[in-house]
Amino acid sequence: MTLAYIALTASSQVFLNHVGGAIPPAVGLFYMALAASLVFNLAERRNAARNHRSLLRHWRSYAALSVAFVLNWLFSYHSVTHAPADFFIAVFFLSSALCSCVAKRRRAKAAVTAAAILAMRQLSGVGFELLATSMLAGVAMYVYYVSSLRFSTDSGLGPVAVVSMRCYALLAGCAGFLAATGTVHELAVAPPVAVDLLILVIANMVLPSFLSQTCLQLVGVTAFTFMNSLIPVLTFGLQSVVADRWQGGMLLAVMIATAALNYDDLLRHLRARARGDAA
Repeated sequence: MTLAYIALTASSQVFLNHVGGAIPPAVGLFYMALAASLVFNLAERRNAARNHRSLLRHWRSYAALSVAFVLNWLFSYHSVTHAPADFFIAVFFLSSALCSCVAKRRRAKAAVTAAAILAMRQLSGVGFELLATSMLAGVAMYVYYVSSLRFSTDSGLGPVAVVSMRCYALLAGCAGFLAATGTVHELAVAPPVAVDLLILVIANMVLPSFLSQTCLQLVGVTAFTFMNSLIPVLTFGLQSVVADRWQGGMLLAVMIATAALNYDDLLRHLRARARGDAA
């Protein structure tokens, strides 16, 4: 499931990078949040009352995950529509992994990951503003991972129940922004844009929401963020095909970081498998 999430996320981020400029951020986020809320609440219709009672009972952890989720999308949408998809996706997921390294005191892994992020900035030539927003998006996502896992543990709710309620603040914020700025009319999008929005809703919100929350609750924050460092590697390959641009130096930097983050877990897996085969 994590590998499916990795492949889907890399593909959708490249797609968003190429079509996102034609979709106002508030409009795109409004439709994605609305669709996710409707789809997952429909799936949880028999448990809706219980789910929302849990939301009220554990409102602190729910508020933390909601705020982190909103900040993640705000920083992400700005970065991915203004910076190359390969740069954003690398800095985003490496920043989340860096937070896990700091939290777990993995100093060597943290140093390699931080160096890779700085190398991305140097090799891409992207401005410091986009570096900051990309890193802040990754930090916000890490905070979301931690708070959503805490909310799930405290409330006893499963992945689908959690994602059915996590977009409320994002939906309300987008609706409020559109109303306050007098841009509600932008919700009436042209047919070609509507097709792009539908693809984004499915590939960038609905499916990744289910996969990421399920994987997060199965393997935990640290393992999930470390495994997600594989996403930039795949994104580089896709971006080279779509944009006919091959970033050898950036690919090398992110591969080194990915190897540093995951080598010990891979070795443990291989040793356990070898012991099982021997037995």
